[in-house]
Amino acid sequence: MKQAEKEGQVREKMAENSGGLQPWLLCVDNILLDVAYEMPNNKFWQEVEVEPGLQYTATNEKLTKAALKVLKLSEGEYGCKLVSRTPGGCALNAARAANFYLKSLQELGTDSNICLENRVLNMGCVGSDEPAETIIKCHEDEGVLHDLHRESAALTGVCAVTIVDSARTCIGILDACEKYPTSHMKKVLSPNSSTLDSLQCLYTTGFFSEVNNEAVLLMAQHALNHDKIFAYNFAAESQFKDYKKEYLEILPYCDFVICNAEEAAACHKYMGVELGMELGTGGEEERIEKSEEKLKMIAEKVVCSRKINKKRPRVMVITDSEKKVVVAVGPSGGEGQGVLSFGVELPSLD
Repeated sequence: MKQAEKEGQVREKMAENSGGLQPWLLCVDNILLDVAYEMPNNKFWQEVEVEPGLQYTATNEKLTKAALKVLKLSEGEYGCKLVSRTPGGCALNAARAANFYLKSLQELGTDSNICLENRVLNMGCVGSDEPAETIIKCHEDEGVLHDLHRESAALTGVCAVTIVDSARTCIGILDACEKYPTSHMKKVLSPNSSTLDSLQCLYTTGFFSEVNNEAVLLMAQHALNHDKIFAYNFAAESQFKDYKKEYLEILPYCDFVICNAEEAAACHKYMGVELGMELGTGGEEERIEKSEEKLKMIAEKVVCSRKINKKRPRVMVITDSEKKVVVAVGPSGGEGQGVLSFGVELPSLD
């Protein structure tokens, strides 16, 4: 049986279980197999001359070699310990979390007249190799709907991850991710698509803007035309530096903007002038303070920047490890005054 026929049967089975293929949330991004090691220190990164604690895309020979070296580590080398080999990428992680939450509500009997399972659809591009099969099996095992473009001549993307204490260093080798075709997005968002009637929210990330910003704009325009929620996750600092134009182009469409404190600081550093912040020259040596008050200021400027759909305010969410989550809600008209920002204490896991 051909792979396409097998995937079609899986989709039909999922559709039967959900009373029809009716996703509420569409997540699109680079899909990667994350290979993560715990390490006692950053000696490895010092040797390969890569600054630890950051996220990278392997856009040059040095980063590619460093990522491949991580992927080939033997247990105990540099004191490392393999902790996981799991499907990942921002949107897939979000899709799995949203699906888990909805399934949990279903199991608790919340509003039992509405089916909450199989309401999340994930998209991206993978190869035709073992990592791709691992990723597809993850979707099927967890009940996450998927419509993945298969690029047989490319390798499924991988992300080399090390964890020192709680600090993660990540380098993604994209390969198949970079082959995602705009035609696939056009097919999914075409008027004849069976998924559109139920779709309420479209979510993607700055990492996907790197590989196909045209597809991101198609998502944003669809959300605008049909008054659906468009949510965008800022990516790593290097993305702000290299894709500032794309970020500024997509921001007016955003109903929700999500990022962590480092990404918020990068937003200030590289887009501060355009967003009306006091600093933000984009200078290489510029360092942005990441206090709660500074993060609130950044969030307030982002939610008050130009917004095309004025039917709902923009919301920005900034996480900062175990510290308070900063949330800002813009004015209902999309621009002007009336912003609300606050910190949210995370519950203890003890």
